[in-house]
Amino acid sequence: MKQYAFIGILLSGLSLLISHTPLFATDTFLASDMGSSAKMIAIGNIDGFSQDAAAIFENPAALHTIHSHSLSFFKTSVFNDATYINMAAARQTRIGTIGLGHMQVGVNDLSETDIDQSGRFFRNALFNYTNTVTKLGYQLSPLPALHIGLTGSYFTSQLADLASQGWNLDLGTLIELGKGRLSLLGKNVLLNQKAHFSNNRSARYPPQLILSGSYSFTHCHFYAQSKAVSKTQPIRKALGFSLAPSWLPLLQIHIGHKDFFAQNKIKTANTIGLSLALDSLHFHYAYEKNEHPEFDALHFFSLSLNY
Repeated sequence: MKQYAFIGILLSGLSLLISHTPLFATDTFLASDMGSSAKMIAIGNIDGFSQDAAAIFENPAALHTIHSHSLSFFKTSVFNDATYINMAAARQTRIGTIGLGHMQVGVNDLSETDIDQSGRFFRNALFNYTNTVTKLGYQLSPLPALHIGLTGSYFTSQLADLASQGWNLDLGTLIELGKGRLSLLGKNVLLNQKAHFSNNRSARYPPQLILSGSYSFTHCHFYAQSKAVSKTQPIRKALGFSLAPSWLPLLQIHIGHKDFFAQNKIKTANTIGLSLALDSLHFHYAYEKNEHPEFDALHFFSLSLNY
């Protein structure tokens, strides 16, 4: 009884914090918005329920599922030119679980153009773009059904000669309620922390408030999520479903539906994916069909190792 009373107090406190947290419109791009793994993308980019080291990029409270060691790796090409990669490691200790992750988005050989006296454009130079985030996280479980996590994030970006760097914190909690789980996550919760650019300008890292839930029965798992990013944007919603057929014990099937923001409006995407478990090694695949006018079909692959 005391356990549920404590959880109720915690939820009330977090709800009060959320209700008084301002959200800022910003153009600062974060590599972590891409997704942490193919499985996460397959269920609609729903945060908080990864069961491997990739949880460091989502709700760090989910690191509680790691019982010894975990490694994860994810690499893909987006829009034919951008390369996205992340890798993470986590280990359970006597005092909690510690995780470390790094992700990067990069595009090489972008063209800098100029115009000559006749009005014709020509390529003046080539340059590269990179955006990275490195995360160090810690998770502990003060109660059997209550898990808390904190992540420190260090951000960098480089666009030709323009560079930026900065840091922030993510704070998350995961509550187990019978067959259900509730994830509450605040990303970039230090509102005064900014990205500082080499041209002496700065920009805020966008705070995100993410509420996710899951419910499991038999061989099925249902997921739902609401994400608040800015006062100027609608709440982004997502739904996901996973099925682990009893007649295919090594295989999981995933379906997802999500909102995303592009071209100054909310668009939607549908996803489907598979997970294959071979002992402690897990392979994940996701296919995304979205409303992007040029790149409406994307493929993602990732793997994880829990040992």
